[in-house]
Amino acid sequence: MPYLRLGIDVGSTTAKAVFLDGENQVVFSSYRRHDARTVDTLRETLSEAMRGIGDAPVEVLVTGSAGMGISERFNLPFVQEVISSAEVVRRLYPQVKTLIDIGGEDAKMIFFKDEGVPDIRMNGSCAGGTGAFIDEMSDLLHVPVTDLSELAGESTTIYPIASRCGVFAKTDLQNLLSRDIARADIAASVFHAVVLRTLATLARGYDTASPVLFCGGPLTFLPSLQQAFTKVLGLEQEDILQVEDAHLLPALGAALTDSPAGRTFRLSALIDELGTTRVHEAATRDRLPVLFEDREEHAAWEATRLRHRTTRVGVADLNGDGLFLGIDSGSTTTKVVLIDEQGRIAFDHYASNGGDAIGAVQRGLDDLREQFRQQGKELCVARSMVTGYGEDLIRAAFGLDGGMVETLAHFRAAREFDEDVSFIIDIGGQDMKAIFVDDGSIHDIRINEACSSGCGSFIESLARNLGYTAAEFGTEAIDAASPFDLGTRCTVFMNSKVKQALREGASVSDISAGLAYSVIKNALHKVLNVTDIDELGERIVVQGGTFRNPAVHRALENLLGREVICPDMAELMGAYGAALTALDLSSEDSRPHHRPFPGSDRVAGRYTKRNNHCRGCENSCTVTKLTFPNGNVFYSGNRCERIYSNGGTAEERGANLPAVKLDLLFNRTSTPDGPPRATIGIPRVLNQFDNFPFWNALFVESGFAVQLSAPSSNELFEKGTTYVTSDNLCFPAKLVSGHIIDLVEQRVDRIFYPMVFYEKTEFSDSANSYNCPVVSGYADVVRNIIDPERRFGIPLDIPTVSFRDTKLLRRACLQYLAGLGVSRAQAARAYEAAVEAQRDFKEQVRSAAEGILENARHNDRPVVLLMGRPYHIDPLINHSIPELIADYGLDVITEDSVPWEEGAQLENPHVMTQWEYLNRYFHAARWAGTAPEVEVVQLNSFGCGPDPFILDEVAAILDQYGKRPTVVRIDEIESTGSVKLRLRSTFEALGQRNETERRFTPREPRRVYTEDDRHRTLIVPDFSTFCSPPLLRPLIDQGYDIVWLPPADRQSVDVGLTYLNNEVCYPATITAGDLIKALQSGEYDPAKTAIGFSQTGGQCRASSYVPLIVKALKAAGFGDVPVVTVSSSLQNLNDQPGLEFDPKLYGLKALMSMPFTDALADMYYSTAIREVRKGDAQSVVDRYVGDYMDGTIPIKKKALLAALERAVADFNAIEVDDADYPTVGIVGEIFVKYNPFSNSNVAQWLMDQGLEVVIPPLHEFFTRALVDNPYRVQTNLQRRNMTWLAYQAAKKPLRGYLRDIHNTMSGYRRFRDHTDIEEIANQAQQILSLSHQYGESWLIAGEVADFARGGIDNVLCLQPFGCIANHVIAKGAEKKMREMYPQLNILFLDADAGNSEVNFFNRLHFFVDHAKNATRTGIDDPPGPSTDNWPSDSGVPLEIGGVACRMHTAPNV
Repeated sequence: MPYLRLGIDVGSTTAKAVFLDGENQVVFSSYRRHDARTVDTLRETLSEAMRGIGDAPVEVLVTGSAGMGISERFNLPFVQEVISSAEVVRRLYPQVKTLIDIGGEDAKMIFFKDEGVPDIRMNGSCAGGTGAFIDEMSDLLHVPVTDLSELAGESTTIYPIASRCGVFAKTDLQNLLSRDIARADIAASVFHAVVLRTLATLARGYDTASPVLFCGGPLTFLPSLQQAFTKVLGLEQEDILQVEDAHLLPALGAALTDSPAGRTFRLSALIDELGTTRVHEAATRDRLPVLFEDREEHAAWEATRLRHRTTRVGVADLNGDGLFLGIDSGSTTTKVVLIDEQGRIAFDHYASNGGDAIGAVQRGLDDLREQFRQQGKELCVARSMVTGYGEDLIRAAFGLDGGMVETLAHFRAAREFDEDVSFIIDIGGQDMKAIFVDDGSIHDIRINEACSSGCGSFIESLARNLGYTAAEFGTEAIDAASPFDLGTRCTVFMNSKVKQALREGASVSDISAGLAYSVIKNALHKVLNVTDIDELGERIVVQGGTFRNPAVHRALENLLGREVICPDMAELMGAYGAALTALDLSSEDSRPHHRPFPGSDRVAGRYTKRNNHCRGCENSCTVTKLTFPNGNVFYSGNRCERIYSNGGTAEERGANLPAVKLDLLFNRTSTPDGPPRATIGIPRVLNQFDNFPFWNALFVESGFAVQLSAPSSNELFEKGTTYVTSDNLCFPAKLVSGHIIDLVEQRVDRIFYPMVFYEKTEFSDSANSYNCPVVSGYADVVRNIIDPERRFGIPLDIPTVSFRDTKLLRRACLQYLAGLGVSRAQAARAYEAAVEAQRDFKEQVRSAAEGILENARHNDRPVVLLMGRPYHIDPLINHSIPELIADYGLDVITEDSVPWEEGAQLENPHVMTQWEYLNRYFHAARWAGTAPEVEVVQLNSFGCGPDPFILDEVAAILDQYGKRPTVVRIDEIESTGSVKLRLRSTFEALGQRNETERRFTPREPRRVYTEDDRHRTLIVPDFSTFCSPPLLRPLIDQGYDIVWLPPADRQSVDVGLTYLNNEVCYPATITAGDLIKALQSGEYDPAKTAIGFSQTGGQCRASSYVPLIVKALKAAGFGDVPVVTVSSSLQNLNDQPGLEFDPKLYGLKALMSMPFTDALADMYYSTAIREVRKGDAQSVVDRYVGDYMDGTIPIKKKALLAALERAVADFNAIEVDDADYPTVGIVGEIFVKYNPFSNSNVAQWLMDQGLEVVIPPLHEFFTRALVDNPYRVQTNLQRRNMTWLAYQAAKKPLRGYLRDIHNTMSGYRRFRDHTDIEEIANQAQQILSLSHQYGESWLIAGEVADFARGGIDNVLCLQPFGCIANHVIAKGAEKKMREMYPQLNILFLDADAGNSEVNFFNRLHFFVDHAKNATRTGIDDPPGPSTDNWPSDSGVPLEIGGVACRMHTAPNV
């Protein structure tokens, strides 16, 4: 019997199989959900196939994200799913230009070009906007996912929904549900959000050319999703290629693909093979301690777990005293509690709200009334109180007596169980709240902001995906023998970790227990940022429905090492606290206790709704007016309550300085007196919210008209979605593209968007006055991605600018205006007018704030310092938070409006004061601490790179004065529910604080390295085998005792996550964790040890690592261990009076050493893949690195060249196969690029796959300064000084030394020449500006170009997740790189503590397959057969219980 070709595609949620016969006829196919039973589902599919086609011999090829694990466990050949999809197009549909594939957790776009390699895009770590996202939304709507498409077809209106990820979108969805928006409109809005997310993540500036092929389960089975793509992309029906069984495309591609590694089985033998027990080689990694040692320990613990019980009373036993009702209308559940005057619970109710808050409360009250009716009693309620997400709505609908913020309700309930409670944590469906209590009063409240990662709804969704109820899933954890570590990142990261756990053979019990640990770690270290558990105190009470899961309760106790109180009604504590508060207030209530409950009348289904469009501002909110039978009215959908109010505002609104500042900023004359020379368009974005008065005056006085882009709106944001280059970019930067497109549509003559690298220095002792890389450099991204001049004929001017140096600023302005035809005299006058306009604007803002403060002090009014970046006054970005605060009757001022005078100092040795906007934070926080009437609210954009480093510092400054900042995280999320909760909790808790907290307590001084510390050994974290030596040995030569720590491991990361903000970049987590781990090991005496680290001073976050490490050491109990830093900069950025260090000598020796170790690396990588005896190349490396580190090879030119000559001979002597392999160049962020642990040892993995690795030399990172310095002078960023002169002088001798290295290396048999740094810069300059001198600067683009020009077309770019520099210099330059080098196969990969290997290596697989195929077949293979041969309608699909299968008798493919 001839063999069949079997393609198996096991994805994150479904398993697909396609059988082809010898003539490529499809004889059987199957599609079904696997519910995480991947192998069992696959065996069932194959058994079903065998019943239809017999026990045929099959050649099998596996694909899919979960298929990779099956391939590894059972040694089956694997092809990456994007490659298999591309193979189908190549063979069957060569006319296709764009393929869009939405899977369970993966999204892909492939752009097929007329020439060159296909441009393949795949989402990164985040599963936002995929099938899993749609599943979550359908669960929330309580609509089967298959019905969602039909529902969306009935829609009339699209509403904004945050599509960053499911947990963000849930908040927006809840808001729409609470407004009683039609579910058809919500369903359509979900699909619209998926489209925007996919395009924002994958399009990255590329136009979607037709014909377009849609594939994947969601796009096949949800026609409305495909229609949403069609509408947003502006496609016609003829632009879409409709194919049969598009959901099977990767499986079909696997069956079609010719694989040299293919294996052939009888179908029965394959089924048997899959039935054998196989242990994955990584099965014992990433494991955590068990929750319980055995069943006996669990039974004993369970007996004491719920001993904290409430007193109850039956309805029949009520004696007629007053009753008090509490309702908690939460985000996913509704709780009702009724108590009597003794606080005894007479009734409770807990149920899912099903997306219908009113209906859910109605059902609870119906149940309550029914219990009273059965006992022949009338329901009389003395007082009622409501709390929770739906507080205002439920209060209005049912006419309840009062409402309260839920944090105070939880506090009241906790005190009923423990009067001396010190810490309360509540984990609900989507909310996480923590209350810190000091001496009976609330000291601090922390709430998860936009993100609900790790909350109850996620556990419930994951349980359902695995085929369990939430209760069953929790029970499974009890017996876990080896809990799997799922990390502490957000929900979608954990989903990826679950895939990895399944790949490695983890049981459901191990996954469930691991998730319990993750929920608690996420709460403690990510949401609460707790580094010292002692700050929680000894009296801890847990609340929320999540703690119904005993595994979560136990995980918390295990991690804290102490017992916590879990009430027997943890899920009802909000409603219980509301009822107790109603009881507390009853003493003030003169109304009779025996009165019928006003909420007894039926409300659900008996109220009316009407939609209006608010015209109060450019947001044009759709406001829904609900009118209830009791006559109450409720408005929803309004961002503020200025026009439509629910009565929650103060009698006197507060002053709103952000609104005043916005008017002062943009409401100014923008046309010259005479006819304008031209119209200059300026985007209303980022630092234009600080500098627009300057630029407006400069142009108007020069005779130009200025046209601003329109105020930000959701419509404007969507215009630029396809031009967003990075999915984890902050929202303010994502808005930029929309503003540029708006200016294009206004047909301005040219667009002006300067790259401002330095702001004006406002504090005399600050380290610098940088902007962050995104604010500085995003204009270059716009040039690369949108390219207004080429596409629309509108020039984009992006001059480099520094406000730090007025002489350079003036020169830059005059040079730019001269290019526009403005005379020097007029330009000079315009410049002076611009300076004056900017100065006047700043003075007006401070004057307005002074008036607000004076009035507040006179009238004893509270003031809120709303601390943010200048662009946070954009109402779309801040979600009208200033309006919300003013509605509470509080005055609002901004961080740049506080008292300031020329020459002001920060006097802050605890942080690197390098970013000017953040320096304003430090100054304003210190001022706020001394102002008793001022409280601080700090805005934090999701994805902001610097903020994780800054949030802790602002909190530490305020803590000296007994204050805490209220941090509000903002994003494109629409609903302000969590924001209102956060603000209201803060404001209502203010009255409970003790004034003793306000006493000033100075911070402990930072431990500095003194002369008395010179005896200490310096421990230094590992960089890499080739990069650490040239940085360490020159320091040893200056007399220091150095210990080079072993490579980091998973424990290093866990320690780092414990003591650092969990959103700092990955290298900081690794290195700080590794240092603390070493001190904790006991191997190093803290009294004899110091930390050695490098100190940078640029715009990158790495410059703040040292202060971060100092704080982490203190939190870990090693505050007396000093930190010593070395830097190539002559500027002293770290106070270390005891350091005897010659920076010039150090720099010289390091720079001499780097080419030597770089040469060793070159020879190692080109030899290791070819060596006959594995380990020979490593032995040579170890010998020469050892000789260098112990001084056998001295750091002298002749000695290094002689040693290199010997090393060349030794590498040449190694026996090799001398074959040619596909070659991969690795570029990216310096640490992740070189450090094997941080990049999952990717270089070795690539060599294991049969690819040669080339990594650019370390010395290029430093020698680029030879280009940077002159370019900074050339572009008015720096004056000529001694540093500039030194670099000019260094060029010739350095080039001479590198030429000697080159000549020595030319004797190596596989010598590869390195391009001169200036030539690399020339190549980079064709892609982006050389002004980008942060992170790896222009070096990434230059190195990619150098690889491509040198015949290395496969390039892997590695960066830490959320790297702010790489938003601009890597991902931001991708489009230009591909345009210049169409043959380029480039993959951008993020490294992160929460990344799963499944995600990481799955993406690498398609990169590797692409590299191998290009090498094996070339890129000009003939096209496949036309689509005329593709079967049209052969066989009728059959869907039963989530299974789709088809028997085929089709013509040839």
